[in-house]
Amino acid sequence: MGVDEINRVLIRALEGDTSASLDADSMEDEYRELARTVNAAVKMLEKAKEAEIYKKRLIAFITQNPQAIAVLVKDKSRIDLNKEYERVWR
Repeated sequence: MGVDEINRVLIRALEGDTSASLDADSMEDEYRELARTVNAAVKMLEKAKEAEIYKKRLIAFITQNPQAIAVLVKDKSRIDLNKEYERVWR
């Protein structure tokens, strides 16, 4: 395994398939550290993809909830309000 395998995994990861990884221990010495770095980058892409999914779910929960919801930060300033909150407090 060498550059071609590393390239294949990177292309798959960029296309959204973060299940691919490299067996760094079976790589040639000159590519071993690069393979570990590629695996770490693919894992980071996977975590970012999961975070985006959770973000979309949270936004949908707030905007589509029939109850009035206000999202606040520690100092009580508002980040977001859903439509029901706006309706109730206007």
